Amino acid sequence: MTTLASSETTKKLTNAQRCREWRQKNPDKQHATNARWQKANPKMVWAHRKLNNALISGKIKRGPCDVCCSSKDIHAHHPDYDYPLEVRWMCRSHHRQLHTILKKDEKMVEEIVALQNKLLLFRVRNEPITEGLD
Repeated sequence: MTTLASSETTKKLTNAQRCREWRQKNPDKQHATNARWQKANPKMVWAHRKLNNALISGKIKRGPCDVCCSSKDIHAHHPDYDYPLEVRWMCRSHHRQLHTILKKDEKMVEEIVALQNKLLLFRVRNEPITEGLD
């Protein structure tokens, strides 16, 4: 009788499954992580609660994805947390794509600001600009 290698018999867990298991095994650490995030992001917490309360009370209804019109696994995206009920409804996939794009844009803005600061420093020193302008 042949035996299968353990890697063949063991189902590989996805990252989401590993995270879920960790949260279940470490509820205190998960609670502490959530508490730190809430303390660091009070405006986001306020906007999420306002939206959730409006959904529960029926003032707002969850819509289909603005991109693909799917009604499966819909998330609310807040373009501006000052307006908690003005959201874009997006499926999980398109919401993640949007945040990936926004992160890249944020990094690009940081690089532009760094370059502007460097240019300003050269102007203040009255030096010729020779580096970082590739």
